[in-house]
Amino acid sequence: MKALIISRRIIKQTINDKQLIFLSFFIPVGYIFLVSIFFDALPSTLQNQEVYAVPVSVFLVQFVTFILSVLVWVGEKRNNTLDRIYLTGINNLSMTLGYLIGYLAIATIQVVLIVITMINVFSFDYSIEKIIAVTYISWLMAIASVLIGLLVSNLTSREDQVIPFVPLILIPSFLFSGMVVTYDKLPIGAQLIGKLFPAYYANNALEYILSVNIDYSSFYSEAYILIFYCIALLLVNALVGYIKRVLS
Repeated sequence: MKALIISRRIIKQTINDKQLIFLSFFIPVGYIFLVSIFFDALPSTLQNQEVYAVPVSVFLVQFVTFILSVLVWVGEKRNNTLDRIYLTGINNLSMTLGYLIGYLAIATIQVVLIVITMINVFSFDYSIEKIIAVTYISWLMAIASVLIGLLVSNLTSREDQVIPFVPLILIPSFLFSGMVVTYDKLPIGAQLIGKLFPAYYANNALEYILSVNIDYSSFYSEAYILIFYCIALLLVNALVGYIKRVLS
């Protein structure tokens, strides 16, 4: 119940922040158009747009939700909002759930906008099943990204401390997930790093669902891994928050 109260506050706060709404909804859509311009400029031999455009679009979900959740959460701590909420007796798990639900409501709209824009800009002729599958994986990526953002925020106290984490998380997530280079061609060390990030499992799931012969079994396996990944992150966030409260 307390988690829902927190989530409603997050949603209301976001709605009242016009600049945040612009950054959250319109910037990602604009990036899709920039990506399409980039792919149109590639040589015809490299213009298999579906192979790259879909994973890159899903990565945009991770990028935007990660940055958004980190900045808002750190801002909450800076304004001592979290301390006031903790005085109500809420536990760390409910706190994390509340923020996750609040951010996820926003991220869900982002996911729908990005997927719709991507399909129309690149003129992909997808069946309903494929659209649902791509949206579902994008949504799981949004959940994981929010939780990673909350974890980073739990480990920091100011916005300037967050900056080093942005490239540390986003760059290897993009380069070592199989989106840019075939995963099997990466060095073993890079492969192991790639498996630490949700983008690796999301990219695998997309490959299975977008292939000529759709492999639903493998798709669901990767989706389940993403779900367990999110559950693990949720518990880690709650644990880290608890430890910080005990030590403070």
